[in-house]
Amino acid sequence: MPGKEGALLRILIVEDDVLTRNMLGEILAALLGNQANLTFAGDLTEAEQKIKEVEPHVIFMDGILPPGSMSNFRNSCDLVRELRLTQF
Repeated sequence: MPGKEGALLRILIVEDDVLTRNMLGEILAALLGNQANLTFAGDLTEAEQKIKEVEPHVIFMDGILPPGSMSNFRNSCDLVRELRLTQF
């Protein structure tokens, strides 16, 4: 399973803008080196899948993802609320 190696810090970056997502990934990789496993998602649907697969310790999430990436009724804040109720 991706992201579950040893004692690495598992980080999920959720950002729809590819340039921003890659830039944040490069910054974190430079700062953390081989101490972290970075995983990326481009929308809320993919983020939910990655959260289940990777069980990240930290999530960097864009607060304004495009409407319709999951549904018109869900947004980043909804996902954060659901995560707060989830124990890994």
